[in-house]
Amino acid sequence: MLEGKNVNLRIMEKEDVTLLTEWWNNLEFQGEYFPVLQKSKAQALQEFENPSPVQIAMEHMEFMIEKKDGTRIGHIGYGKDILHDWIEIGYDVVLFERRKGYATEAMQILVDYLFLSKDIPRISICTDARNIASIRVAEKVGFKKEGTVRKGGFAMGKFVDACLLGMTRDEWREPKILTKTS
Repeated sequence: MLEGKNVNLRIMEKEDVTLLTEWWNNLEFQGEYFPVLQKSKAQALQEFENPSPVQIAMEHMEFMIEKKDGTRIGHIGYGKDILHDWIEIGYDVVLFERRKGYATEAMQILVDYLFLSKDIPRISICTDARNIASIRVAEKVGFKKEGTVRKGGFAMGKFVDACLLGMTRDEWREPKILTKTS
């Protein structure tokens, strides 16, 4: 477990798949900036137990974001770009826990973990360019806007521009939150 001040990141377990599937199937949770994802519990369990060759090649890893009392409030994960040596991260937090700093802390924990444990030059985030809250979270952690990916996503029935943000190892320098794992 990766421990922070207000939240912990715990590697996703099989028991978490049911809740994650409920979140994915909830259009309100996904919001206007994400593609409409609909999966059955059986399909999600199958994917969890038997990751695709692409997931394996991407070194894909998902964590549950938990408050200190163990309440699961979101998920955050990463995957290594197959063609390059960098990692891309993504996250989501339940509606009633947004704007409380949990996503920012979870992202900082994951960034610290990745730069401490992986030989990578950079970490990227690509989000809907209209998603100001997500961009702000990334900027608070130290990510810099690098550009716009025109028609870089598909959300709610239309192609949308995406904002590409990045942080290099040199910009990170040292851990900001992560001081121990358990």
